[in-house]
This record gives sequence, structure tokens and C-alpha cells, in this order.
Amino acid sequence: MQPIKRLAILGFIMFLLSVSTVEADNSAYYVSMNGNDQNPCTLVSPCRTIQRAANIVQAGETVYIREGVYNEKVTPKYSGTAGKYITY
Repeated sequence: MQPIKRLAILGFIMFLLSVSTVEADNSAYYVSMNGNDQNPCTLVSPCRTIQRAANIVQAGETVYIREGVYNEKVTPKYSGTAGKYITY
């Protein structure tokens, strides 16, 4: 196999592994205008509202909010601790 093809295949495998790792990361939650609140708030299956993510995020975890206008009042269910913040 040619070296360039090997590198391309290796790069693609590394990309797939990184996407799988992000999906399995329970310390990050994702919100998207195209999401659904029945989803688990993952990168591949984001939730629709910030409130849904705020109901499950815990100390030391992060909520990533995709581009859009979210007209909602958010009341976090949990709070962070010293050194383990909740980040939005």
C-alpha cells in the first residue's frame, strides 16, 4: 500500500475514534435548534432546549449550545462546586 494511502486511512480511523470518544463523553452535553428533548443531549443526538441540558448537567460538566436563538427561561437543576464548574 502506498504511504499516502496509509496516512489517509490512518487519519480517517483517528477521526472516527475521536468522534466516538466525544459521543461517549458523559461530561459534555449538546443543544441544537434541530435537536429533540427526547434525545440524550449528545453530539450526534442533541437536545432541543437549554433547559433539558440544565436538568441533567452536573458539577464539572459542560453544555455546548449550537448557534441559534433560544427563547427560554433556564433554571439549572444542579450547581457546580469549587473547582468543578458547570460551563455553558
